[in-house]
Amino acid sequence: MSEVGPSDQNHDFAPTYEAAMLDEDQSHSTAPLLPKPHEYETAPADGMKELEMGDVKDLSPSPRPSLTFGIEDEWTPRFKRTHSRSRSFRRTCLLFLLKAVLAVWFSVVLYKVIRYCAQSSKSTGGLPDTSPGNDDTSASRNRRMIIDSDSGNIRGVYPLYDSLSLTTTTGNITVAIAPQPAHPDHPFEPARLHIRSLSGTVTVSFTAPEAAILPDLELEMELHPDCNASRTDENRDLPARPYELDIQTETGPIAGRMVFSRSARLVSGSGDITAMLIPVIPDGLGEDCTGKMGRNVSIMTETESGEQRLHVTQPFVLDSEAEANYRVSGSHIAGNGAMEVAYPAAWAGNVH
Repeated sequence: MSEVGPSDQNHDFAPTYEAAMLDEDQSHSTAPLLPKPHEYETAPADGMKELEMGDVKDLSPSPRPSLTFGIEDEWTPRFKRTHSRSRSFRRTCLLFLLKAVLAVWFSVVLYKVIRYCAQSSKSTGGLPDTSPGNDDTSASRNRRMIIDSDSGNIRGVYPLYDSLSLTTTTGNITVAIAPQPAHPDHPFEPARLHIRSLSGTVTVSFTAPEAAILPDLELEMELHPDCNASRTDENRDLPARPYELDIQTETGPIAGRMVFSRSARLVSGSGDITAMLIPVIPDGLGEDCTGKMGRNVSIMTETESGEQRLHVTQPFVLDSEAEANYRVSGSHIAGNGAMEVAYPAAWAGNVH
């Protein structure tokens, strides 16, 4: 027998090493993460090594699972449904919130309108009745004027006989009041000025008296140019009779120079009150009437959020011999607004 040469030994050893390598590779790949491609299974031992080392260029890599959301599987439709539901829920919440805001706004407006109507109905109850059933027929009805304007403005010079009622909803009221003498058959009948406005501005002035002591407070009077021409000398003397003043607004401001003898009432919700009140002491009314007036004279101002600037002047005595010892009850109420109230030195008493 011939001896085994080096070439034979290498030839016999190579299969043994390759078989061991194959066994080792198979032992490590018993549980692969991904299935081996077809090229990997049919490749020879040397090709397997090159495939594992990444040296084979002809073999294409195994496809990897896509990571995009465009895959048509069971999870994608569920995601779309959830996204559409969330958008629908947000839209429903926004619509509900909008409806709630509109409902609150409508409720506030309705409440203010109802409140204004209720207060107006209560106040108009004190006005004289102008129905045809009164004892005084046409002469008495002509001495009571009622002017109602919804959105239009009321401006000009208006005579004040027994009663004058001016009402607007959104229109402004800018008037000059010309007091007139009382009816000869009813000399003690008071002259009542009644003004109501929801959101309009109220500006009032009287054509008399000019001799009254006025405070140093400038007020802007927006009277129509034609109104000044209507003022004649016969209206400059204030008739001797009781005067009652009642002005109320919801949001509009109140300003002016106003005359009163029995009562003065100025009320505004959110508007400001800037007024000069001139107390008038009439003469020739008799002892009984004078005593009754002395017990009932009152000044009342009230605001919720508006400011008040009120100045009560020296009393204007129509007769030099008239008794000027009157007892007046004053009430001034302000919610959130500031208040500035001034009485002259001639008035003695307590301020609450």
